[in-house]
Amino acid sequence: GASGQSHGKVTSGATFYITGVQLEAGSSGSSFAHENYSDTLQKCQRYYNRYNAGSSYAGFGNAFGTSTTTFRSTITWPSMRAVPTITQSNTGINVGPQYTVTSNNTFQIGANSAWVDFTINAAGIAVNQSGIWNASNNAAAYVDFSAEL
Repeated sequence: GASGQSHGKVTSGATFYITGVQLEAGSSGSSFAHENYSDTLQKCQRYYNRYNAGSSYAGFGNAFGTSTTTFRSTITWPSMRAVPTITQSNTGINVGPQYTVTSNNTFQIGANSAWVDFTINAAGIAVNQSGIWNASNNAAAYVDFSAEL
């Protein structure tokens, strides 16, 4: 056989790919159910979504100061099977200078939107000061929404 092929034996560290399979309960099967990509994606997004920044200062939403060290922003996502947990990485608040988000907490979360509170690495922000929740000079920044079982 061709190099890299395994003929019925197990190879340590190997990856096995399978497609076009449909599992059904019962003693007889039905015709294969073809589903378009958008339907499958929508079903997956009921459990998990990720917003990737893709550029160094991409915005996730507007924000406003709620204390000298915290901001609040609203964010929306496609409807999920349950209220998700929201996590973020490498995000910040820009009010002229850029501040790093050190923690986040959801406030008034629903099925497809939430207010999110952010603590930043600075003090002296004015209450109601406007800012932008963004990628903090990091194109790998993201916001995750997880409603896993």
